[in-house]
Amino acid sequence: MTSSSEATRPRRRWPRWLAIGAAVAVAGLALLVLAIPWIVGMPWMQRRLAAAGSRYLAPGAVDFDRLRVSWFGRTEIENLALIDPQGDRVVVAPRALVDWSLKEILVTQPKVLTLTLDHAAVDVERSESGAIDLLDTLRPILSDEPVRDILVRVRDGSLRFRDAHLSEPFHADRADIDLDLNAAPRPIAWRLDLEQDRDSGGPGKLDIRGRAGRAPEAGGGPGDIELAVRADRWPWVVSRPDLRAGGELDGTIDVAHGQGRTAASADVRLLGVRAGGSRLSGDELSLDAVGLVGKVSREGPTWTAEAIDLSLPFAKAHATGSYPPAGDRGGRVEASLDLPGLARQLPHTLRLREGLKIEKGSVALLADVQGDPAGPGQAISADIRLADLAARRGEQLLTFPDPATFLAKLRRASGSFSLDQLDVKTPFLTATGKGDPDRGIDVAATVDLDAADGRLRNWVDMGKVAVGGKGSFDGHYKRTGDRFEAHADSAFEGLKITGLPVLETFQRDRETASLKATGGASPSGLPLTLHDFAFTGKGDGEELTATATLDRAANVLAGEVRGKVQVVIAGKKQVAEGTVRGRWGESEITADPIVAALSPVVGPGGQFLPADPKTWSGAGRYDAARDELLIEEKAPTPGAPSTAFAVSPTRVRVSGLKSRDAAAVDAQLAGDLSRLGLDGWGQGRLAGRLEGLIQGRQDASGWDLGARVQVRELATLDGQGGRQLLADEVSAGLRGKVLGKLESVDLAEIGLITPYGRIQGGGTVADLKSEPKLDLKGTLSPDWTVLSDLLARKVEPNASMSGSDRAWSVSGTLPRAPGGKLPEALRGEVGLNLEHLDVFGMKLGRAPIVVRAEGGKVRIDPIDSTLNSGTLHLEPEVVADDKGGTWLHMGPASRLMDAVVNDEVSHRVLSYAAPVLDQATRVQGRVSLALGDAYFPISAGEKAEPRVDGDVLFDNVEFMPGPLADQLLGVFRQERRPLLVLRDPVSVRVVGRTVYQEGLVIPLGNVAAIGIDGSMDFDQNLKLVASFAVAPPQREIPVLSKLLEETQIQVPITGTLKKPRIDGDAVAERFKNMGLNMLDNLLGPGASGLGRLFQRRPGDDRPRDFFPPFRPPTGDEPGAGETGRTPAPPRPGGDARRGDDADEGVAKGANGPDGPTPMQLRREERKARRLERKADRRMRRGLPPE
Repeated sequence: MTSSSEATRPRRRWPRWLAIGAAVAVAGLALLVLAIPWIVGMPWMQRRLAAAGSRYLAPGAVDFDRLRVSWFGRTEIENLALIDPQGDRVVVAPRALVDWSLKEILVTQPKVLTLTLDHAAVDVERSESGAIDLLDTLRPILSDEPVRDILVRVRDGSLRFRDAHLSEPFHADRADIDLDLNAAPRPIAWRLDLEQDRDSGGPGKLDIRGRAGRAPEAGGGPGDIELAVRADRWPWVVSRPDLRAGGELDGTIDVAHGQGRTAASADVRLLGVRAGGSRLSGDELSLDAVGLVGKVSREGPTWTAEAIDLSLPFAKAHATGSYPPAGDRGGRVEASLDLPGLARQLPHTLRLREGLKIEKGSVALLADVQGDPAGPGQAISADIRLADLAARRGEQLLTFPDPATFLAKLRRASGSFSLDQLDVKTPFLTATGKGDPDRGIDVAATVDLDAADGRLRNWVDMGKVAVGGKGSFDGHYKRTGDRFEAHADSAFEGLKITGLPVLETFQRDRETASLKATGGASPSGLPLTLHDFAFTGKGDGEELTATATLDRAANVLAGEVRGKVQVVIAGKKQVAEGTVRGRWGESEITADPIVAALSPVVGPGGQFLPADPKTWSGAGRYDAARDELLIEEKAPTPGAPSTAFAVSPTRVRVSGLKSRDAAAVDAQLAGDLSRLGLDGWGQGRLAGRLEGLIQGRQDASGWDLGARVQVRELATLDGQGGRQLLADEVSAGLRGKVLGKLESVDLAEIGLITPYGRIQGGGTVADLKSEPKLDLKGTLSPDWTVLSDLLARKVEPNASMSGSDRAWSVSGTLPRAPGGKLPEALRGEVGLNLEHLDVFGMKLGRAPIVVRAEGGKVRIDPIDSTLNSGTLHLEPEVVADDKGGTWLHMGPASRLMDAVVNDEVSHRVLSYAAPVLDQATRVQGRVSLALGDAYFPISAGEKAEPRVDGDVLFDNVEFMPGPLADQLLGVFRQERRPLLVLRDPVSVRVVGRTVYQEGLVIPLGNVAAIGIDGSMDFDQNLKLVASFAVAPPQREIPVLSKLLEETQIQVPITGTLKKPRIDGDAVAERFKNMGLNMLDNLLGPGASGLGRLFQRRPGDDRPRDFFPPFRPPTGDEPGAGETGRTPAPPRPGGDARRGDDADEGVAKGANGPDGPTPMQLRREERKARRLERKADRRMRRGLPPE
C-alpha cells in the first residue's frame, strides 16, 4: 500500500526545461547567424564597417553607400570609392562585386579572390618624386609574398593617368582592365583594352599586355618583364605653353627582359602629325606620317641594333651595329636632311627671310664607331656636310657655293683618348685641332663676322641685328702625370653688334680674352679637379678678371672676380665696377664681400666736377643641402668716401636651383626716392622712403611673378630745401605669369594705391624676345571724398568736387631699344570723369578730362562744360620746348562765355584782373575770357613758371566799391559809394607769380572815368597806376574840348590789396603840373569813347607800360618775372624782331616826334583785339553791336 507522502511528492521537470533552453539557444544562435546579412545592412553597421576599412587603409580611406552580404551569394558594394592619402578619389565604381560569400569570408577563404568593378572611373596620378597614388593607397593590403591570387576586373570603365612630366593626362573613354596579383612566386600580369573617341571615324584603340616577375636579378636589376603594345590609330596630344602637337599612334611595340638580356622591337607610325606654338615661331608643322622601324637588343654592356630606320617627309636616318663595338663589329649612323622640305614646313623657325624659297640643298651625317685596330678601344669619326644649297627670292637666285663641313676623328681607350683630326670649314668660320693629352691638344679657329653677316643676311631674317669684325682663337690642353694645364687666347678686331635689345649697339675696336687653368687629370687625360684658374678680358675702357685657387687642405676653391665697364646713364658717362670674393666648398658657397660701385667720369661726355661714387656692399651664401642662395646687404667697408645707390636690394633669396622647373626668387628692395632725381611735375624733385618686394615661383609653364613697391612720406623738394608732403604712403604692385622662356607675360593684376585714389588693371605683354606688344586695360578710381576734403583744407572751406571711375588702356608695340621719346606704335587712354567742382563760388559742371597717346604724341581731348552758367570750351595740348621741357598749352580756341559773377568770385578770382572788385559788394553781371596763349609747366624744370595771355570781357558788371575803389573815388573827390559798372575788356598777362592787367576803365557817369593799369602778384602786392580823366562835352568847344580830352591825372598805388596806399603828395604834384601840361596836350588824336581818354600821347616817354611782352617757353628762360627783356610773339600780319627791348621805340622815338611810337601801336593792337572779341561775344549771344 502506498503511503500518503509518496503520493504527494512532485515530479522532476528541470531536464525538460534544460532541453527547451538549449533548443531556444540553438535556435537563437541560428537566427543570429542567419540575421548577420541583415545586421550588416543596417546603417550604423555600414558606418562602422567603412570606418574600420579606412583605419585598415590609413593614411588612405574607403567609402561606400551600401554593402550587402549573403551566406551563399556574392558580396555587393554600391558606390565604392577608394581615397588616397591626399583626399583624392582614385577609384569610383557605382557597383562592385566580390565573388566571396559570407561563408567564404568567415570560414573557407579560398585561394582566389575576384573583385569586379562595373563602370569604374580610375584616376591615377604619378608625382614628381615617382610615387603613384593608387599604389600608395593600397600599400597596407599589398604584400611582397601574397598567399592568394587577387584578380581585379574593371568592366566598361574609364581611365585617366596623370604624371608631373606629362603635359596632358593620358585618358581612355572606355577601359576594360584585368590585373592579376598572383600569389608568390608567380608573376604579376595585366591587360588593358582601351578606347578613345576620335573626331572622325571609329574609336582609337590601345591594347597593353604584360607581366612582371617578382624575383629581381642577381645584380639587383628588375626581374623578368614582358610588355606588348598594340595601337590602332590611338590619339595622342602634347601640350605645353610653347608647343602643342598631336596625331595618332599606329603599330606595335614589344619589349622583353630576362636573364640579363633585353630585346625590343618596334614598327610604329605617327599619323597626321600637327604641331605649332611659340617654340615653332608661328609655323604649323604638318606631317602625314612619321615612321620608326627597329630591332635592338642588349647583352651585358653592349647594345646591338639589327636595324633602326626613322623616316620623315624631309629626313631619313638609318643605324646598325653595336656600341660599344663588340669585336670587329662597330656601329654606323647615316642621316640625311632635305632642306627644301624642311624650309617649307618651318620657315619662321629657321628664321628664313620673307619670300625666300629654298629650291635645293641637303645636310648629310655619317658617324662611325669601330673597334680600334691598333689596340683596345674605339675609333670614332663624325662627318657632317652642307652642300648644293640654292634658293630664290623673287627674281633673285641665291646660292651657297662653298660647302660647310665638319669632320672629327677620335680614338678612345679605357685609359686615354686622342684627337686625330678636327676640321671645321665654312665661308666665315674655320677651325682645326689635333693632339692627345700627353703631347698636347691644340685647337685654332678664326671667324669673320663681316662675311657671316653678308652671307647669312640674304638667307636668314636677322631683324635689326648686324654683326661685324674679325676674331681668332687659340687653345692648348696638356696632361703631365696626374695634372693638366690648359690655356686659351682670343682676340677680336673691330667688333660691332647692332640691333641688340636695350643696349642697341655694342662696338669695340679691340677685345681680348685669355684663360689659364690647372688641376687634376683622370687616367684618360680628361680634367678631373680644378686647382687654379685665371681669366682676363679687356676691351675699350673695360676689364674683367677672375681668379680661383684650390685650398687642398679644406678642399675649398677660393676665388675673386673683378669687373669694370664704362656705361652711359642719363646722358653721362660713368664707370661701373664690381668685386666678388668667395669660397666654393662641397656643402656651401660663400661670397663675402660683394661690392658694386658706380663712379662719374670727369671730362668730355661726363661731368665737370668729380663726385663720390655710389656703392653697394653685401655678402652671400649658397647652401647645397637646402639648394638655397641668400644674399644680404651689409655696411660698406670704411675707406674712401662714397654714397649709397638710390634703390638697392637688401635681401635676395633664390632656391630650387638644382630642381627642374621649381626655382623660387624673393628680393627685397629699399632706397631714397630723392636720389633718383625724378621731377615732381614742376614742383621740385620727388622724395620719400622706398621699400619693395619681388617674388617669383617657377613651374613647368613658366614663372608666377609678384611685385610690390611702397613709398612712405612721398613729397616734393624745392631748390631751397623746402618739403611739400604729397601722401603718407603710396604703393604699387603687380601679379602675373611669365610664360615659357620669357615669351609673354599675363598680368592678372596691376595696381597703384594712393590716399587720393587707385589704379587697377591687367592684360598681356607678348613677344618679349623681340618687340614687346602691350595690351593693358583697367580702371582709374579717384577717391572723390578725400580729394574734396583736401580741396576744402588747402583752398577754401566751402570747396567740393565729385566724379566717377573711368577706364584706361595701353596697347601697341615697344621698340627693342626705347629712347627718350614716346613710341609711335604705342596707344593709350586715361582720364577723369569730373562731375562737378565748386571753388571760390565758381561751379564747374560735368567735364570729362581725357588724355590720349598715339603716333608718338600726347593729346588731350577738348573739354566742354559749364562754369557759373557760362559756356566753357578748352582745347589743351601738350607741347615741348627746345630743351625737352614739357608744357600744357591752351590757345585762342579756348574760351569762357557769359559766366555769372557774384561777390565771392569777384573777391577771390576777378580781383587779380580788376583789383577794384576786391571786397566789392552787390556784384552782379557776366564775364567772359578770351585766351591768347597759356602755358603751364608739366616737367620743364624747377624754374619754369606759368605764362598766360588773354582778355577778360566784362558785360555790365555792377558793384558797390570796396576799399580800393572807395579810396580812388575819394582821391578824385567823387561821391562816395556810387554803383559802378565795368563794360570794357581788360587785357591780362600772367608771368610767374605776377598778374599784369591793362585796359581797366571805371566810368563815372558820363562826365569822367578812372583807368587802372599795372600788376599784382599772388601775394597781393600792388604796383598800379590810376588815371583820372574828364570826358569832353558832347558839343565841340574850342580849346576846352581839346584840353579836357587830353588832360589826365595819374596816381600810383602800392601796398597790398588789403591795405592799398595812394600817394597824396603825388596827387598834389600832378594837379600843380596840370596847367603846365595843358599846352602840350592840345595836340593829339580825338576821342571816340571813354577808353580813348587814356591813350598815350605821341612823344610821351614817361614809363607807363606795365604790360610785359609775351613769349612762348623756349627752355632758355632763367627764371620768373624778367619783364621788358623778352621778345614779343609775332604780331598778326608781321614778324617780331627777336630781342628788341620793349621800351626801345619809346626811348628813341623811332617814328619821329609826330608819329605813333611802337609802344602806342602795340597798345592800339591790343585794344583792337579786345574790342573785336567783345563784338564777337555779343554776336554769339545774338545781341547787336554796340
